[in-house]
Amino acid sequence: MSKKNLIGVSILLCIFVINGINAHPINYITLENKFNARMEITDLYVVDLNNDGSKEIIATSYDSKVYLLDSAANKIWQYDAKAYVYSVNAIDMENDGLPEIVAGSSRIHILDFNRTVLRRSQRLDPVKRMVVGDFDLDGFDDIMVSTGRIRSNTVYIFNNKFEILWQKSVRGEFPWGIAMGDLDNDGKKEVIIGGSEILVYDADKNLAWGFKPDGGVGDLLVEDIDDDGKKEVLVGSYSTFYVLTNDGGLKWSYKTKSTVKSIHVTDLEHDGKKEIIIGSDKAYLFDAKGDLIWSFNTSGDVNFVHSGDLNWDDTEEVAVGSKRIYVLGKDGNVQWEYEPYRAAMKLLITDVDNDGRNDLVVGGLDNTVYLFKAREVYIRGIQSYSLYEEAEELYNKGNYSGAKSKIEEAIYIRDRWNIGKCKEDTEKCDSLLQKINEKLPSTTTTTTTTTTLPITTTIEETTTTTLPGGDGTGFIIPAVIIILVAVMIYLIRRR
Repeated sequence: MSKKNLIGVSILLCIFVINGINAHPINYITLENKFNARMEITDLYVVDLNNDGSKEIIATSYDSKVYLLDSAANKIWQYDAKAYVYSVNAIDMENDGLPEIVAGSSRIHILDFNRTVLRRSQRLDPVKRMVVGDFDLDGFDDIMVSTGRIRSNTVYIFNNKFEILWQKSVRGEFPWGIAMGDLDNDGKKEVIIGGSEILVYDADKNLAWGFKPDGGVGDLLVEDIDDDGKKEVLVGSYSTFYVLTNDGGLKWSYKTKSTVKSIHVTDLEHDGKKEIIIGSDKAYLFDAKGDLIWSFNTSGDVNFVHSGDLNWDDTEEVAVGSKRIYVLGKDGNVQWEYEPYRAAMKLLITDVDNDGRNDLVVGGLDNTVYLFKAREVYIRGIQSYSLYEEAEELYNKGNYSGAKSKIEEAIYIRDRWNIGKCKEDTEKCDSLLQKINEKLPSTTTTTTTTTTLPITTTIEETTTTTLPGGDGTGFIIPAVIIILVAVMIYLIRRR
């Protein structure tokens, strides 16, 4: 090998190593606990069943069980439905302010927090999809389910007394997409069914309109995505995602390479503009007009998508369940990932234990319910960077009291956890605080900080937490370069 080639190879190695270090997602979410069922987890729901302030995790499984877990993912009880359990939700059937569990199997089972069976439906075909909403507008939630076997399916709506309000049989592929909503703004809700085609019925079971997608429906959602007062029908089918108008017209569509199994609408940046997340061959994010904001390649097809603020930055993260579990930032970059034994089928971002911080709950094909929590020590460190920048900006604008509040928070994070911006640039932070104090009236000048931040959990992590610019890569990268250059020189001299 020539000297020129040796130099080129060494440079490429340096670039490869550095990029590998910088591209690795930061592990700011940790596994808190996990619960193992006997077979695959089919559905999850998180709700406070007994009004104690903490939520319970309800999980269903192919082992015919409904599992109730506490906010730490420890089992409270299990219930045997005597057949595969496909779906779960919660509804206040008794009108007592306490939600009951609604589980879909070969029957619909209604259970309270104490595992008492309040109601059980007649035998049905497998209840594979379930949504809850007030269909008859009587002030009480109703239960909508899709049931069926091969090419013979029925959609039911039950009221809170377990009486059938609405029933319709549909042929073709199983209706994985079901929803109810007032599409024409007439004060009455329509029923939307998505199987081999989209069928919209009024409350009297008259067909209002239909739409034929390219393939079978994987998911369906009714939402006013552009806030024009008219709801759209969002349809995920095999190889295409559709947004339909309230009367069945095609608003826009997007081609994918697999079935769209999950649709989620949210406002990631809390700016009043909704975004649409879909899961198919990859994860996609669209604006309301249909423009693709980003897509993210996953390890296998995406089974479920959800969103919520996991790192306290006032923007939502996107959770993606496939063969791996991903948490993405609003720009589509990986913030964190985890590989379960088998694929994740359902995931939810919600504050399970009522500590003011969102958690991540995941159910998968590996028979496991996972409970993940964000590491407060890491998040505080991240906050310190934006706090310092805000303090500088406010100082430059002459808002000295606002700047003082921000820089004191950043310094508090340094003193409390020994991390963050003011840990790395102590002199810079202290200097900024001094400059701010000099601009304030002398009566308010102080040399100590009394800022307190809400602390809701005991912090067990050490101060070696990975942070931008403080994760050790500042030392690793130069060391790698020096080693590679030394190797290159050694090889050249040997020649």
